[in-house]
Amino acid sequence: MTTSLIPAPTRPWVASTKDRLFDIGIFALALVVDLLLVAVTPMKGKLAYVFVFAIAYVTLSALRQFIVRGSASAKDAFVSSLVAFGAFVTLLPILSIFVTVIEKGSKGIHLGLFTHDMSMATPTDPLSNGGLLHAITGTLTLVALALIMSVPIGILTALYLTEIQGRFTRPIRFLVQAMSGVPSIVAGLFILSAVLYPIAKNYSGFMGSLALTILMIPTIARTSEEVLRLIPNDLREAGTALGGTQWRTVAMIVLPAARSGLVTAMILGVARIAGETAPILLLTGGGDKVNGNAFNGPIGSLPYYIWKSFNAGSPESITRAWAGLKPSSLGDVASSVTRRTPGTMAMGRGLEARGIHAWFGKNHVLSDITLDFAAGTVTALIGPSGCGKSTFIRTMNRMHEFIPTAAMAGEVLLDGKDVYAPGTDVTKIRLHIGMAFQKPNPFPSMTIGQNVLSGLKLAQLKVANKDDLMQECLE
Repeated sequence: MTTSLIPAPTRPWVASTKDRLFDIGIFALALVVDLLLVAVTPMKGKLAYVFVFAIAYVTLSALRQFIVRGSASAKDAFVSSLVAFGAFVTLLPILSIFVTVIEKGSKGIHLGLFTHDMSMATPTDPLSNGGLLHAITGTLTLVALALIMSVPIGILTALYLTEIQGRFTRPIRFLVQAMSGVPSIVAGLFILSAVLYPIAKNYSGFMGSLALTILMIPTIARTSEEVLRLIPNDLREAGTALGGTQWRTVAMIVLPAARSGLVTAMILGVARIAGETAPILLLTGGGDKVNGNAFNGPIGSLPYYIWKSFNAGSPESITRAWAGLKPSSLGDVASSVTRRTPGTMAMGRGLEARGIHAWFGKNHVLSDITLDFAAGTVTALIGPSGCGKSTFIRTMNRMHEFIPTAAMAGEVLLDGKDVYAPGTDVTKIRLHIGMAFQKPNPFPSMTIGQNVLSGLKLAQLKVANKDDLMQECLE
């Protein structure tokens, strides 16, 4: 009995050392072009360096892909580079803020900053006196109270808009959208005039949290509504078909399915209020010592501490304010190719699989499969669920590589050419090697007919009689 040797797993879709060196060379060349253009033109300053480099890098990347793989790959490289540059521009202000805060506030950082309050110190005292303890505990208290009040109201509002859909759905949705644009000072003034002066008559953390709740509810309600709308109606119908009432279906099926999205809604709500200053100045009193009772007496907060320190105006107080920005900013961020038409191809040798092996991590799921698919014929793969049919098909058109732990060995030949060979245009390959999904509508937001024609749209292929083609496919 002979045993066949199992080849070593390979990942031919991963960029080779040569490709990485080319990318590094393009980066270096773009940098040189950037320096030269800024030096010989009137464009000066940091912004000039950034944008000239971006234009040079995007152009050179697209040009290389056009020379190597054609116009479609050049377009893909151009858009990918633009997306990467957009991500960099988005992160640039955040990085700038962090660098500035660290640079200006590092002198005010000491161990006592997080263990002492300002009850025995003033903002103009030496930096070694006093600390942030009262401001940190006060901010956490305000945010916690606002969460306790706003999360149930926001999620229940979203449930009414998506599940109940009563006669007040449209006015409630309009009011929620309108409240999203309410300035924070308006919320603070409302609580000040409607609650604090006529009823409470004293500053407290609870007054501040009421204003923050007004600002937080629209964010949670709108985000939760969008999340709940993404839950398929099939889940609701299945719960009802099993005899469950509407509230039990929502509580046991809909809400658990939307759990991660609802958590995101809460995080966005916290990000909305964490740095608010105006209502805090009006309602909390800005205490300088730790206050464990949120319902009685002034309470400190990070926004109030920063405002008070900047307002004092001395070098010590300004450094103290920049030091206070560190935990505040951290909290805000944390919460916060040429196309070929298949119909015009000459009949070739077809598709050939030679010694295909596939792995998911350490699991060897396909072993030494050799199979020919003759051109112009239909080949059916029949087998029990989980036997590897889909995995084998995915290796044919390189869909296998989308799984992070995937690896493969062997050859896949399309008209005698290895589809895994370096420099292969994967988009072009997938125009000729289709993928049959295990459901009639791989795109749930489209109709069955639109799903049938989606391949033509994605491949930018023009067909004269789309309706006749769709009917033929469905029959």
